[in-house]
Amino acid sequence: MVDSADARFTSGVVNDGNWFQSAEGADKFSFNGRPEIAFLAATADFPTGSTDVPVADTKAYSVGDLVVVGETFVTTIARTEPKKLVLAAPYPLAGVKERTTVFRFLTTAETTIATDALSSSQFVQVADEGMLFDGCRIVIGDTDYHMVTEIKGKVARVFPNLHRDRATGTKIRFLDPAVHSTLRENHPAGATVLKVFAGQRQKFKAKMKVRIDFDDPVEVADVGEDTVTLAKPTPRVYPIGSQVGVTADRKLFWGMYHAMFVSIFLTDAMRKSGFA
Repeated sequence: MVDSADARFTSGVVNDGNWFQSAEGADKFSFNGRPEIAFLAATADFPTGSTDVPVADTKAYSVGDLVVVGETFVTTIARTEPKKLVLAAPYPLAGVKERTTVFRFLTTAETTIATDALSSSQFVQVADEGMLFDGCRIVIGDTDYHMVTEIKGKVARVFPNLHRDRATGTKIRFLDPAVHSTLRENHPAGATVLKVFAGQRQKFKAKMKVRIDFDDPVEVADVGEDTVTLAKPTPRVYPIGSQVGVTADRKLFWGMYHAMFVSIFLTDAMRKSGFA
């Protein structure tokens, strides 16, 4: 829903006159999507090989959390202090104030590489169809962080390209910033038990409200190892790979003369929130 601060437009339709007249910093587009990825930025420079990352607040982080430091370095949290995260492995680069970031993910579903893949390849064939989706983050072999830019059946296109040869059976972990999974198989209308990837590890809980492919929220009644039982039947058919998880209200603001760029911003924001 588009909400204009000065009542020029509320329906989401922007005419030519409004296109250049957006109230500065006040007009906004609201939508319900996946929660943003939580991250911290370094509050000071730190040397190459350090395990200590100075940050503003560590309350949301716990020992054992899987994190991505900088752009690609994957490790876990060994210890937390009020203003410092201690990594389980030394960061191989010099940390830069406000530029080096620490992203926290839930360690969730796992699959494996189904066919040997060569270094520099941008395609990986996985064993389980439906687990990955466009825009999701993965760790290959516990060391390499990638984003899936496209998925067709069991073949995923990843960015950046593979850093090294990967053998059949290499573990792939699907990462997510919030409670979230995908359907392992097609589900008919009227289903109450959803077969998902890693229901318990993904921290689904009874009485939690979730959405399936961003339909109306429904309450969770029970959670099994690979199942989520709903309090009421599903209203329609959902295919394999449909997303199941919590969502959050998101808003995108723009200002005077910025309206012409709204479509670009929305496309990017909605893709990051799990929209196809």
